[in-house]
Amino acid sequence: MFDDLLRLEAQGFSRVSTAIAFRSVATCPNLLLRPYSRPVIGVAILSVVPDPEGGFHFQSQATALRDDALPASLADWIEVRLPVTGPIISWEPDDSFEAKMRGILDGARHPGLTQLLAESKERLRVLPRWVMGRFRRGVAPGVPCFCSCSAECVPELPSVFLPDPAQTERELIGEAEVAWAMWADLHATVDDETHPARVALRILAERQRARGAFPIR
Repeated sequence: MFDDLLRLEAQGFSRVSTAIAFRSVATCPNLLLRPYSRPVIGVAILSVVPDPEGGFHFQSQATALRDDALPASLADWIEVRLPVTGPIISWEPDDSFEAKMRGILDGARHPGLTQLLAESKERLRVLPRWVMGRFRRGVAPGVPCFCSCSAECVPELPSVFLPDPAQTERELIGEAEVAWAMWADLHATVDDETHPARVALRILAERQRARGAFPIR
């Protein structure tokens, strides 16, 4: 358990970083027992970069399936937004993150995501569940199964059965912010208010208060 924490601390804080959050959904009884095979229905990205005045700039974006779009369309969205360098912070265990990515990407269309998976050991920062404390990810309810029960199940996702996409996007942005804040807090020196991680956490807290949300840290 503590090996994961020591690994995160050893990797250090980066002024340029990205947090990513996924939402997946169960579509048939078989997938209830195969969580890594559940289709992804939404994703959020929180990008953090330093600004010229010594602070940090936060940009959050999210998208969720609508209009009968399929999970592969999410890879197109991520491909053009995910930075090609810098750490990626995620709630997902290593194998779950890779399984979700491989389930939606196409090697020819998504070279950036393919490269990310090849470099996952260097770039991915996985937050152990016990570090997240009271925070929990949202859960999407299952949708009816429309597959033909063939050997290789290919789920269909009629948008009428999916959660409200706007709500899913709001929740995912919150989850990406939580993941990033908990990661930064691991590196923020308690007695040094000028530490970059501490400065960034204060800016994120101000951003959250401005939209009426309760600061995470």
